[in-house]
Amino acid sequence: MAMTNLQTNSALSRLNSHRELPPFSQVIVVLAAKVAQWEDRRHTRKTLKSLTVSQLEDCGLTRETADTEAARPFWKG
Repeated sequence: MAMTNLQTNSALSRLNSHRELPPFSQVIVVLAAKVAQWEDRRHTRKTLKSLTVSQLEDCGLTRETADTEAARPFWKG
């Protein structure tokens, strides 16, 4: 069963909190968490583009707001 991004980030945070990890490993864990965050943003914004106007209204968004958010690069929070 695949882990969700929230589970992945939580697992990476726990890993990174261990002081026993060598410095290079800590950097890799932080990098992996950032990549997971970027992937989550990419997926969310891609999904946002595919929502109907009715679905967007259920979320309290307009098409214009959704399109603006969906057009943002994945690395921007």
